[in-house]
Amino acid sequence: MKFQKGNTIGKGRPKGSQNKVTREIKQGFEALLHNNVEKLQADLDALEPKDRLQALTNLSKYILPTLKQSEVSLDAQVNGVSDEVVGDILEGLKRSKK
Repeated sequence: MKFQKGNTIGKGRPKGSQNKVTREIKQGFEALLHNNVEKLQADLDALEPKDRLQALTNLSKYILPTLKQSEVSLDAQVNGVSDEVVGDILEGLKRSKK
């Protein structure tokens, strides 16, 4: 039966909560990783540094939250700052993106 607007009997699962299957799968995967930490470390140690870094980067996607890209805008009409200083700031920003 479809949820009907105005239903006061059942409010459903709270927003953001996981269903039982998702929770069980995550717990099982965590147990699998926990029981194989030494093997995983040995496998990572056997990789070349470049491949090890790539593997860790790929795994981090599942652990660390993805950061949203943000843009920085700079108004050219900043009081008391010369064009040379603004240019230096922009060059520094360009170098930091590399």
